[in-house]
Amino acid sequence: MNLNPNVWFKNVEVVAAKRIGRETVQSVANIFKYYLAYSLIADRKGGQI
Repeated sequence: MNLNPNVWFKNVEVVAAKRIGRETVQSVANIFKYYLAYSLIADRKGGQI
């Protein structure tokens, strides 16, 4: 695939999308985005998730 072995981000997504399917990669990315958003909201309110 000619990917740089020293790069993690984006390489993993490319390989997973080709081997598993783009929907799975997109779903994990969406979950991570929601996690970050909720973490930021909790931090602003002084709480934890």
